[in-house]
Amino acid sequence: MGWTMQRDNRILRDLAQVANGAFSVATAARSELEQIVQHRLERFFNQRGWVTREEFDAVRDMAVRARSGHEELTRRIEELEAKCRECDAQMTDATDAAESGDGDPDGDPEGGEASGDRD
Repeated sequence: MGWTMQRDNRILRDLAQVANGAFSVATAARSELEQIVQHRLERFFNQRGWVTREEFDAVRDMAVRARSGHEELTRRIEELEAKCRECDAQMTDATDAAESGDGDPDGDPEGGEASGDRD
């Protein structure tokens, strides 16, 4: 009876090794099949111009940054235009005053030197 037990153990051990080998091959085949399917799906999507989620998110983030930068630049341009309008108004006022004040841009009614410089 000891001989039969030992023989059964050897058969079971051999069957376990075969099962482990088959499982190992099945796992490798599954991994390879997943890679093939993934590669074909990527090629399918790329041919149609579709993008991955990561690419979409990256472009969206760039667009958000560009939009906020554009808004900031628009605000700065409006401020500069307002300053230009103020400067133009001041220059126009100064020119009008100079033309109406006998050509003296300093506003001196006598058109000469300062009163403290006379002899």
